[in-house]
Amino acid sequence: MASTSDTQPNSWRSFLSRLLHRESSLGYIMLGPGLLFLLIMMAYPFGYAVYLGFTDKQIGAPAHFIGLENYTRLLQTTLFAKTVTNSLIYTAIALVFKFSGGLILAVMLNRPFYGQRIVRALMLLPWIMPTVFSTMIWSWILHPSFSIFNEVLVDKLGLLAEPLPFLLNERWAMGSL
Repeated sequence: MASTSDTQPNSWRSFLSRLLHRESSLGYIMLGPGLLFLLIMMAYPFGYAVYLGFTDKQIGAPAHFIGLENYTRLLQTTLFAKTVTNSLIYTAIALVFKFSGGLILAVMLNRPFYGQRIVRALMLLPWIMPTVFSTMIWSWILHPSFSIFNEVLVDKLGLLAEPLPFLLNERWAMGSL
């Protein structure tokens, strides 16, 4: 009896030793906690959102399964079709302008010129600045009441009679984004 209990820890240790000494196994073991964290942080909210899509959950009330009723109501609204259309238009236009603009700037910056280092450093600023920070600045620039852009167009240049609500007007909102 004593001989079987003595061999089990040795076989476990040798298995663990062989596993850890293999380069591929060690890589997977090292990646494991990070991948598990990402899976939990992404899969759980996604799965919970899918679950909520099939229920009539209200805050503070229990959820009741209603099947595809939420999705059929969503597909029947005109607002959903308009939202999808606006998203596709915005994505297509932004993709074309960002890709072509980036390619043109890359070709221009690849040629030597005076002040090239400074210009390249300044080109990294939008990438360095967080998106939230730049979104806040643009919302202030285009604010309907105290917009610096409207101040210039109305008071300084006299091009407009009254300020434009860029982000509130359906006609101007897409272009402002």
